[in-house]
Amino acid sequence: MKKINLLYVFWVLALLIFFMIMRNLNTQGSRTIFGIAFSESYSLNVEYATIVTDRRVQTGDRVKKGDTLLILHRSEMDRDLEDRLASINLLEVERDSKNELLNKEIAIFTALQNSRESEILAQIKIVTQELQIQKNLLQSIGDNKSKMENNIKQLELDALKESEQHLQLKTNQQLKAYESQRVANNNSCTAHVAQLKNDLNYYSQEQHKMFVLSPCDGIVEAILVLPNDIVPQYKELVRVNSITPNKVTGFIHESVATPFNLGDTVMLASAARPNVRAKGIIIGNGTNLVELPLRLRKFVEIRAWGREVYIKLDPTNSFYIGEKILVQMN
Repeated sequence: MKKINLLYVFWVLALLIFFMIMRNLNTQGSRTIFGIAFSESYSLNVEYATIVTDRRVQTGDRVKKGDTLLILHRSEMDRDLEDRLASINLLEVERDSKNELLNKEIAIFTALQNSRESEILAQIKIVTQELQIQKNLLQSIGDNKSKMENNIKQLELDALKESEQHLQLKTNQQLKAYESQRVANNNSCTAHVAQLKNDLNYYSQEQHKMFVLSPCDGIVEAILVLPNDIVPQYKELVRVNSITPNKVTGFIHESVATPFNLGDTVMLASAARPNVRAKGIIIGNGTNLVELPLRLRKFVEIRAWGREVYIKLDPTNSFYIGEKILVQMN
């Protein structure tokens, strides 16, 4: 009986293992990759040069989302607010002054027109009475020769009535003109005030930025300013580390083609706790091949390379920082 060559058996087993490894690598789900959850610190700043008026926390403090970390101040914003408020007040005073002058002008005009109308009505009354007296006199003496006189008085009466109608028409037209002027005054003021109030709303929103708030539940990693410091725009003020992971770095093995697009939503699950799940959004990817971490390799002994994929996590997730994550591409 021939002896079996152990070296031959070793090489056969090695080849089998090699083919199994390659098969496992090549048959890995092209839509499933592994990653690691981690917490990236939030760096907070503002786009304006400001003064630090108050520091509410210290390095190492634990904070909740929305807690006030710093209070800032911009003196030019106060001046802008005061200027806008003063302009609004001035516009409203000017509008009221114009309307008051207009009211006085209307009162004078109305009084004058009423006086003229009273004079005309008085004249109409006198002429009417004269006509009636003449008619009565003629009827009493039976004289019809004074028709010319009667016609002149009638023409005078008609002219007076026409003057009264013309006066009323002119009065109504002028009152409408006054009202149009009032509306124009009010509309002009309203338009300018509305613009200034929009500015006030903008400054009000900007004032909220003077309160530097924690973006998450976390730990204050560093406070980089002191009270009364004059801070240039975009200078880093404070760093906060989330107590839960907010990103996942996934790795796509170089032998696997896994198509994806930035903005794609992916499903995430804990490798050790499959029931712990969350959604994530792909926000970036690496262009270089990097060596996969040991814990993400299928076979620790064999070095492997792949591309990194960066996934944003909602801070309310239940993953642990550093936890191995199964990423299911859609």
